[in-house]
Amino acid sequence: MSNKTATARFHPCSSLPPAAGLRAHVQLARISGHIVCNTYKVAPYDHQPGGAARHVERALQMLETWLSQLPPTLQMPADYRSPDPACCLLHMGYNQHLILLLRPIFFVAVKKAFAERYITTGGRWNIEHHAARIHQCSDAAHRNLHLARWLLDLTKRTRKLLQAGLHYVFNAAIILMLEELLPPPQQEPPPSPSAESDDVNFAIDIFDEETKTGSNYARDCATVLKDLRSLIQRLRLAPQGVVAASGGTVAVAAAARGVVGGPGGLAPEDVAMSNTSSSSTPTSAGPRDYHLHLNHHQQPLQQQTFPNEGDAVYQELMTWVDNNELQVYSNNSYLP
Repeated sequence: MSNKTATARFHPCSSLPPAAGLRAHVQLARISGHIVCNTYKVAPYDHQPGGAARHVERALQMLETWLSQLPPTLQMPADYRSPDPACCLLHMGYNQHLILLLRPIFFVAVKKAFAERYITTGGRWNIEHHAARIHQCSDAAHRNLHLARWLLDLTKRTRKLLQAGLHYVFNAAIILMLEELLPPPQQEPPPSPSAESDDVNFAIDIFDEETKTGSNYARDCATVLKDLRSLIQRLRLAPQGVVAASGGTVAVAAAARGVVGGPGGLAPEDVAMSNTSSSSTPTSAGPRDYHLHLNHHQQPLQQQTFPNEGDAVYQELMTWVDNNELQVYSNNSYLP
């Protein structure tokens, strides 16, 4: 067979979409496998020395290489929004992989910052040493909500987000709410509360609208986001040295152990908050089984004296102060 004949026979079919997008998705899926298997130690196949820190840096390098090597038709600089919804969703997937990779570091920072409002210790883990990674995680969350807005604006909201898009929006909104418990970076002004609230309200509105279709997933995502928003507002108002009543601190313990993975990634015993020190096992049950149990009729500033050292809440906060990201990368409840 001549080269000319072969070229004619295997010329791409004009009715099929370009293969560049499919190739990019496959490559991103392979990076996802590396993150889940090696970084989270689900089924590690890379046994070189260096531990979780090396796997995190390796995965970040893989993601940066993937982004830089995208063909021009799939590139999307910060000041540009692609008119192609599939391209936007591809970049939302990239941002979600950054969140998946870095949120254990982000979570440790949130837990430590919150615990140190009540406990002063000389913990070994310094938030400032991980500021760049924390910033990367929150930036990825912001970008995904901005892309979600753009996707809906492209169709004048006549089309809904796909399931993957909803998953990305949920994860991003959780990150932005928990970010409110972090101290602002040094030499940087704190983020605008109104901008943060607008992004969170936008995410909740998406799930409220999706709920009208009868989706249990959307209904329960909306419930989790609203409950966590209420909880974060209460915790921000609570002064240092006291613990918000009605299990507020315990609820954050539950949220910080697993809610970022989505409703299906939160263990029932965490959400019920009946045992703050129990370790949860990931479950594949549907999102409708999991809700943060808050009493919306209680006054937001109800407080109680900080517990004694033997108290379960105190012990939980002590583990937060001493925790580090190397430990949580071995905790599969942080997976989606």
